[in-house]
Amino acid sequence: YGFSAINKNVAEQWEPLVEGYMRRPNICEFLFLIDIRREMVDLDWFLVDLLARNLSVYVLLTKSDKISRQAQQKRVRELTAEMKAKGIDVKKMLPVSSLKQEGIAELREDLFTHIPTPTI
Repeated sequence: YGFSAINKNVAEQWEPLVEGYMRRPNICEFLFLIDIRREMVDLDWFLVDLLARNLSVYVLLTKSDKISRQAQQKRVRELTAEMKAKGIDVKKMLPVSSLKQEGIAELREDLFTHIPTPTI
């Protein structure tokens, strides 16, 4: 859905569309991307809760190169605890940086485990 300045009423109108999409048999999990420096706002919580109702969520904390490793670890601990307290099933939480390619190899490995090998 991306970062946008929509209100929660508009997002709630998306709920049937998103839930219908989530029921597709070829979807096995969701990637939820959020800037590691940002706090989650109500709309973020609404969306991640909606996604997590049916499938596990893989959280990618983007722009991890902008903060120290210690701050990254602290953010992962805090957000993991917040999501657990809200009953949100998080498969994995991974800081990533496209600029420095940090976490990208691990992300690729995790994603490709879901892609079946074609038989010839």
